[in-house]
Amino acid sequence: MFILLGDCSGAFVAYEVARRLEQEGLALCGLAVLRQVAPSAWGTSSPMAHLPSDHFLKALLKAGIVSSEVAADNNKFSFFEPVLRADLRFGGV
Repeated sequence: MFILLGDCSGAFVAYEVARRLEQEGLALCGLAVLRQVAPSAWGTSSPMAHLPSDHFLKALLKAGIVSSEVAADNNKFSFFEPVLRADLRFGGV
């Protein structure tokens, strides 16, 4: 059983992990998110969110949003990319 807590952009990560756990049929006791606005209050999109994957990764690295460990592992980056794009697209970062 899992209880997930996400803070700020980690709220998107926690949500995505919860979604994947449920798809895998694993038990999820709860999901809590902190410091993230409701979807109806989301701001305008960041231009970074619309970059092609390779440019998006370079921009994330330059901004210090992802670690070199995540950037070096295509599987890890592929897992986090949709969440990061959503955070930038809908969070107005």
